Amino acid sequence: APDAAPTARLVRITASGREGEREIPGTLSHAVELVRGNPNNVTYYKTSVDRLAAAVTEEAPFSLELAQPKAPLVRAGVQRLNITAKRKQGFNEAITLKILNLPAGVTATPDLTLPAGQETISYALNAAGDAALRTSRVAVIGSAKIDGGDLWVASKFVDLSAEQPFLRGKV
Repeated sequence: APDAAPTARLVRITASGREGEREIPGTLSHAVELVRGNPNNVTYYKTSVDRLAAAVTEEAPFSLELAQPKAPLVRAGVQRLNITAKRKQGFNEAITLKILNLPAGVTATPDLTLPAGQETISYALNAAGDAALRTSRVAVIGSAKIDGGDLWVASKFVDLSAEQPFLRGKV
C-alpha cells in the first residue's frame, strides 16, 4: 500500500506444485560465491543461503516502461525497443539501462544511458542469422544515483518474438 511503513527483513521462500496426486514442496537455496581467483576465476569459498532480503521502501523517483514491439525481430536483423522513463517532478538524473532475458542469438549493448532530463530512448537489438525462433519475455532494468547510492527499478515484461525474414535480397 502507498502508506506502508518502510521496513526490511529476511524472508523464506517456499513453493509447492502437484504432479498428479503427489504434492511437491520446494524451498529456496542459493549458492553465494564469496572468494574467487586465479586460475580461471575458480571459486575458493562459498556459502548457501535459504532466505532473501525483502524491503518496503520509499517510492522510487522514476519508473520504466518498455513498449511492446509491434513487429517481430527477424534473423540477421535489427529491432529497436522503445523505453520511457516516467520521472517524478524534480528528478532529472541520468539512468543506466540494461535489457534482461535476451533469447539465444540476440545481442544488445551491455548498457545504455538515458541522459539527465530525457524521457525516451530506444535500445537496439541485433539478431544473428541463427537466432532462436521463439517468443521470449524481456524487460529493462534501470539504475540511478539517489542519495549517494544506486536505486534500481524494472519495467514490466514484454513479448519479443524472433522469426525468419519474409524476404531477402542481394545486390
